[in-house]
Amino acid sequence: MIKRTDPLRRKIAELTSTNNYYDTKGEVMHLADKVLESSGLVTGACELHNDAGRTLVPILNAETDAEVAQIAYSWYRMPSGRYEANLYIT
Repeated sequence: MIKRTDPLRRKIAELTSTNNYYDTKGEVMHLADKVLESSGLVTGACELHNDAGRTLVPILNAETDAEVAQIAYSWYRMPSGRYEANLYIT
């Protein structure tokens, strides 16, 4: 479990709290993986279909594969072709 006060929550939310847009939906998850790796965690498998959507992505302990939390991930493909995204740990 990731506690409410864990700095990981802020770090994940900050990935999408700016006006950055992304070339692919997977680019955002790659950035989230880099943040999680520093704490011995990884994201589990997820499917990102369509130009807009939302999903819950499991956060796993890298050693045991036990689920410790989830990332709520929503995305929208802008007319420019780039993606707007929102991430937070649930």
